[in-house]
Amino acid sequence: MRERKVKLDHISFVAVLTACSHIGLVDQGRHFLKTMASDYGIPLRMEHYACAIDLLGRAGHLNEAKLLIESMPHKPDAMVWKTLLAACRACGDLDLATQVASHLLELEPGEHCSYVILSNMYARLGKWDKKASLTRLMKERKVKKVPGWSWIEVNNEVHSFIADDRSSTHCQEIYRKLNELMEEMKWLESVVGTTFDWSPDALMEIYNE
Repeated sequence: MRERKVKLDHISFVAVLTACSHIGLVDQGRHFLKTMASDYGIPLRMEHYACAIDLLGRAGHLNEAKLLIESMPHKPDAMVWKTLLAACRACGDLDLATQVASHLLELEPGEHCSYVILSNMYARLGKWDKKASLTRLMKERKVKKVPGWSWIEVNNEVHSFIADDRSSTHCQEIYRKLNELMEEMKWLESVVGTTFDWSPDALMEIYNE
């Protein structure tokens, strides 16, 4: 682009950093981040930092990502912290995730995403007391998780539903079949030796599906 004298702007570097992140070109991404202002005359914006955090997080460089946030010339926004929180979830770093979530809960106390991500991490690691404390905090702050809808097509008819949805006219049949499947899973455990995850979160996932 420089050879063809194409004028670059801040959006160009969002695209470049995003590409580096998804391809895994960490060194190249670091280079562009450092040379944007000096070589191209384009000051770094919040979205560039978010892209850089995503780049480092995907590569597992969580501490470097945290240091980058701390070195930012302006206060990081929720987008930057959420990007690092997602990386913590992917890498299973609960300690850092807790630190990051504390910043997000200050910035967006009513936003449910941070609570849910941290709660799921607690559950995955068996930290049920911390998960319960976080759930109580959500109730105290009246934070509600927005339910996700699912769609399925049966006989050319589309059906939509959410978790624990009992509005369908076939509700009794659906839950009867679900109970049959769960009984069959228990039978497989006792006879075949297959093991299933019966933790509260795992059971909730079954109901969600």
